[in-house]
Amino acid sequence: MVHHGQFFKSLEIRYHSGIERIYFDNFHLTFWHYNAFKDGIRPSDQGVSGLATWLAVNRLMPFQRTVWCNATAQGLYR
Repeated sequence: MVHHGQFFKSLEIRYHSGIERIYFDNFHLTFWHYNAFKDGIRPSDQGVSGLATWLAVNRLMPFQRTVWCNATAQGLYR
């Protein structure tokens, strides 16, 4: 089903330690929002997600991913 006029919006902020390590040392913070469908199938929602990776000892790359959103989106995927 096509839903016209519905939008997903996001803003991502990134940091990396330098051009030579652009793929290894990263921090990302993403804010997002989407509109509700007019037929009521999906409510509007918003959230934030974060990701951090850091290459340690040239062999290990620990990472942390965190996501938060309103309960309206979480209920769709249960």
